[in-house]
Amino acid sequence: MDKSVIKISILFMFYILCIEMDMDNSATKMYWSKIGITDPFKRMDYLMLKYKGIVLRGPIYQMAIMAFHQLSVEGKTNRGLFMDCLHSIYITYSDVFLTNDEHFKTLKEKGLHPNFSKLFHISEIGFKAELKKIHFPKA
Repeated sequence: MDKSVIKISILFMFYILCIEMDMDNSATKMYWSKIGITDPFKRMDYLMLKYKGIVLRGPIYQMAIMAFHQLSVEGKTNRGLFMDCLHSIYITYSDVFLTNDEHFKTLKEKGLHPNFSKLFHISEIGFKAELKKIHFPKA
């Protein structure tokens, strides 16, 4: 798994940080403007020299694990793959991540990253529906 995840991580790093493919790339644009590198391949060289840890840990690596998981389970991609990868970043910053997405459920079961233990599928939660009549005081 590790080599494949690292390759996907490098690919995400290139797309998101070097060619600025993101929903809101203003921070990335501002960063590269300050650094003064415009060529995407030179940006990749710069990142690999200065910030190579991005490939092995952090949000981009977590996204890569999610992508690897979905591709290995289904054997193909789906239109929600990139969005699921972006959503996987939230897990780091939450105590509990409640979802109804089967991809996240199977991701937790695989135990590919410590953060994925925070995932809970809606089917794991026991909800009890109860109708209560509420009496409001008369004004």
